[in-house]
Amino acid sequence: MKLSEFKSELSLANKAVRATWFFVWLFLFFPSPKQFHFWRRFLLKLFGAKIGKGVQIASTAKVYYPPNLRLGDWVVIGPQVDLYCVSPIVIHENSMVSQYSYLCTASHDYQQNHLPLISSPIIIGSQTWVCAKAFIGPGVKLGDRVVVAACSVVVKDVADRLIVAGNPAKKIKENTSD
Repeated sequence: MKLSEFKSELSLANKAVRATWFFVWLFLFFPSPKQFHFWRRFLLKLFGAKIGKGVQIASTAKVYYPPNLRLGDWVVIGPQVDLYCVSPIVIHENSMVSQYSYLCTASHDYQQNHLPLISSPIIIGSQTWVCAKAFIGPGVKLGDRVVVAACSVVVKDVADRLIVAGNPAKKIKENTSD
């Protein structure tokens, strides 16, 4: 297969927004002081993200394509979180994504020779906690009050009020907290 046969499915406008966002992230978002959440919310909104009130997002968090990001009120995005939002990532109110976690909405279709990009949204319910270094795969829906244990790999939906852990993540017990 020739290199010329590999084509991106993403539009020129999408690529332009991502390129511009990269420089804004590098020079304005990333170097901002730790407590400047208002500034980072402003920049994300400027690029089309829908951000609720009280959202805290670390300056080291990476957002692939801000127009595909939806964060409800009082969401916390920790340091070094990677939000690879080729498709939408929706995180409902009072949820937290801890440091070094990776929310990945895209992959490649391995059944085709040219490995085309495929993507599907990630939806995270309210009062849900994605612990450190967790991986959430394309198309996953986490219910309300879910806890994803540290270093877990979630590739299937998780129902409300479950605590999951492992690779692949499996139910450990129910979350009975209020």
